[in-house]
Amino acid sequence: MPERYVFRPRDLLRDWLMESVCHLFDIHFPEAYLRKAVNLIKAGAFPIIVSNHQSHADVIVHALIAERIIKETGGLLKGFRIPYAISVSTGHQGKNINFLFRFLKDWFEERGLLPFPVTRDKDKSEYGITDLSRHSVPALKNAGREGFGVSILPEGTVQAGRKDHYSIHGMRHGVEGGIELAKQTGNVLFLPVSIHGTYNVFNPDRRLPSLNAAISTLVGLAGIHGRSLASVTVGDPILRNSFPKDKGFSTTKFLMGRIAQQLPLIAQGVHVPTPEALMTAYKLAFVPPRC
Repeated sequence: MPERYVFRPRDLLRDWLMESVCHLFDIHFPEAYLRKAVNLIKAGAFPIIVSNHQSHADVIVHALIAERIIKETGGLLKGFRIPYAISVSTGHQGKNINFLFRFLKDWFEERGLLPFPVTRDKDKSEYGITDLSRHSVPALKNAGREGFGVSILPEGTVQAGRKDHYSIHGMRHGVEGGIELAKQTGNVLFLPVSIHGTYNVFNPDRRLPSLNAAISTLVGLAGIHGRSLASVTVGDPILRNSFPKDKGFSTTKFLMGRIAQQLPLIAQGVHVPTPEALMTAYKLAFVPPRC
């Protein structure tokens, strides 16, 4: 039996806890969108899950969505590769983050979400980490050819879920690199995922599980599940070949805009429509039809 399948008592505790934690997320994946994604993947499309980033708990959402897609496609995919900041595993982001990553890494992998490290600019400038993630480019670029999908959080930071004067900052601009690398693999299918409220599960300011999440998890262990603390919406899957061919077209910017449309205004951040854009949309919506 491979070493990673050796029974460990802590795995029982982990799985018991995570069964309760998963009830904190209300994931809405419309059946029509799921069937569309599954059929396109079976026809040869390479899937990339793309979401906004409010908290370290977002990775749990990616794991649950990846698991669903892998199951529905009959194991056609080996898994979904997901980049994570190398400062998580080195401990530079704090002992709590490092512990949770090590505690949950096997749980992610069992669901088909396969983390690999990348060195962000912030890791170099703020933590002084040298570039130890030289394999990150091939991991993204070759994923499709090697039978994997990819999961990406283009913002690369949980700043969107941090609070300032009782209101979250909202979405940041996405970093272009990851999606641009991953989409070089054949016929790409993007699954836009809008996540809201995961800062209520794991507080990005304190880098700790929230009190509500801790209480809900403990109560859930007794089989009593209350309301969820975070909502997730999986949008209509989009094939890359449906995008404009304009040279200046940004896939990342387009996808982040699509994700923002499924979020409440408070979470849209830099993607909140300008008053001019809202007025234009209003006028277009009420233009009388021509006879």
